[in-house]
Amino acid sequence: METPLKSISEYGNTVEVYQQRIVVDEKDILANIFRLGRLSLFFQSLDQATTGYFDPALSVWKTFPKAFNREINKAIEMGGKRRSVDLLTLPIGRIVAQ
Repeated sequence: METPLKSISEYGNTVEVYQQRIVVDEKDILANIFRLGRLSLFFQSLDQATTGYFDPALSVWKTFPKAFNREINKAIEMGGKRRSVDLLTLPIGRIVAQ
């Protein structure tokens, strides 16, 4: 039987992809959510036109410039095991508008 402590520690070192309804810019959308351990939550709309992240300080989803769409899509495909694992350049930390 697995202990809860092991599950909590694994949570910080794993990735997960799931679909969820979220509110972005006052619009309700169905999005693919990519969880990168305890570090960050990213989203991408199903049509791959809108990408962003969850801001825990404000408890809101924020959008990225379109330049991030490809890398977030790759992360979602890897997390969903539809693409082989590779290095990614993900926007982690302070996001600066481009």
